Amino acid sequence: MKKQSLTPQQLQQALSSSDPETVRLACDYLEAEAHRSGDKARIADARKLRQVSTHPLYRWKPRPDQPRLFDNQTAFDTDRSHRVSVCLGGTGSGKSDCAAHRVANFLLHEQEPPRKGKKWGRDSNRE
Repeated sequence: MKKQSLTPQQLQQALSSSDPETVRLACDYLEAEAHRSGDKARIADARKLRQVSTHPLYRWKPRPDQPRLFDNQTAFDTDRSHRVSVCLGGTGSGKSDCAAHRVANFLLHEQEPPRKGKKWGRDSNRE
């Protein structure tokens, strides 16, 4: 039986997934391929990727929505149709985690990279 290999596009898609199991399987695949090649740099890269894949950004999952309890954490995290969102809740309800996850996903996967020559920061001539 011939072992099936992943195309670079499939591997990139798996690694950019927010599903921790998919990311873990992609890391397993990369590490096995690196060991087969015997390339120490590829093995080190695969190990580093495994460390990154255990980062909370990839492990955290929002709670399932419970509209009758006004608990819509999944909807807040996955909604991409609104540019501004408000997350309300009591102490310990997961607002900070959910908002941090949403912002991190936006910056990593949706925000365009900064253009060269674009000025950042405050202009000293403006008050």
